[in-house]
Amino acid sequence: MIEPAGTKFHRQQSIGRYRVDFMSFERNLVVEVDSSQDDKTPARENDERRTAWLEARGYKVLRFSNNEVLDDTSGVLEKILEAVQDDRPM
Repeated sequence: MIEPAGTKFHRQQSIGRYRVDFMSFERNLVVEVDSSQDDKTPARENDERRTAWLEARGYKVLRFSNNEVLDDTSGVLEKILEAVQDDRPM
């Protein structure tokens, strides 16, 4: 389990017919890491449909490429922390 800013993330969680990479149940926040880089690949189109399906059910979805995670880990973590903090109740 991963806990940035005290928010628990679980790996490989099922939501409906999908399995997401990381999920915070308390924040309804999904983090996906994608290997597809090309905007025109079938995998990218599937990712877009999946994101739309999740968002229609109230989940916020953050997507990062493998390269982003490997080459800019601190930037990726910063974006996740921003999303966690934006979702905190006032």
